[in-house]
Order: sequence, then C-alpha cells, then structure tokens
Amino acid sequence: NLFEKRIYLNIGEDEDWTMVPNTRKMYETLLAAGMPPENVRFDIVEDGGHWHPTWRLGIRAAYPWVMNR
Repeated sequence: NLFEKRIYLNIGEDEDWTMVPNTRKMYETLLAAGMPPENVRFDIVEDGGHWHPTWRLGIRAAYPWVMNR
C-alpha cells in the first residue's frame, strides 16, 4: 500500500520558476489522496538550485527521516 510508505520531496527555492509550485502541488495531492501527513515530507532548500550541494542537503535530511520508522 502506497500510504504505508514514506515519501520525501525536496526542492531548491532557486529551481526553475515552475518547480517549487509543482512540487508543492504534488505534496498537497498526496495528502488529499489520503497519504498520512507523518508519511510525507516536503522541504524547500533556501538558496538551493539544481545542483549537488542542494541534493547533498536533501539526502542528509531524507535518509534518517525515511529510515526512522
């Protein structure tokens, strides 16, 4: 069951102008579909763009959160 999984969404605030609102919409869609709020997380990295430093921050936040059940 998808709703038993944990989903982590991460985006840099300096991504293409459509990316942040579209990622937020994905987050809201998951919640509206019944995903428990404690199983989905959405982070926006301040000053982050589409590059390795932003991804590094994302994985540092995502991995412990996803693995901590």
